[in-house]
Amino acid sequence: MLWLKLLFSIHPELRSFVRIDQNGVCSELIRCQQSPGKTCVEVDEFCLSWLGKPLPSYAARRGPPR
Repeated sequence: MLWLKLLFSIHPELRSFVRIDQNGVCSELIRCQQSPGKTCVEVDEFCLSWLGKPLPSYAARRGPPR
């Protein structure tokens, strides 16, 4: 019965972040509830091919922070 409770319980929404190093290169992909720090940029979704490359300009989330 525990699995039914877990199945229908409300889970917190996870947000997507990309950690950017001092050169503007994506060094880490993160999913968490709130911003992990100043060196992270929120994105709508992330792609593994961004790792080790500059963050594409279309990837940064626009609009008010959640």
